[in-house]
Amino acid sequence: MKNRQALIQRYKPESATEAVDDQTAVQYQKQVLRQIGEHGMGSKEVQPPVLSQLSPGTHLGSVSETYAIALANYQHDNPDRMLKTSKKYRQNWPAYIKTKSLMSTAQFNSLMQLRYMRSVVDAGEAVGLLASQG
Repeated sequence: MKNRQALIQRYKPESATEAVDDQTAVQYQKQVLRQIGEHGMGSKEVQPPVLSQLSPGTHLGSVSETYAIALANYQHDNPDRMLKTSKKYRQNWPAYIKTKSLMSTAQFNSLMQLRYMRSVVDAGEAVGLLASQG
């Protein structure tokens, strides 16, 4: 719960979503991932990667396919039990985990995409200077 609040305060998702396109890359990524599932990662049947088509600086959700797959796997497995799931999956959880403290998968997905977007550095940017500001 505290980590979620810290990420929200740090990345300010409400201000970022006003300045970027948050639909196009997400829909394109879904198509690419569906094709990867059908044909395999290196197949010629798969559309070009989303990062080669849409800039991650202006399109929320423009992430690498590897990152998108890892994010989907994390959401499915929910190893840290921090995402809302159906009651059927929460039956064996400890009693101290309260439903109201859990994050929806949509919220988590948006926050992780925003985190990816903020981690991208433009070519020629003074990376050492940025890292020292931390």
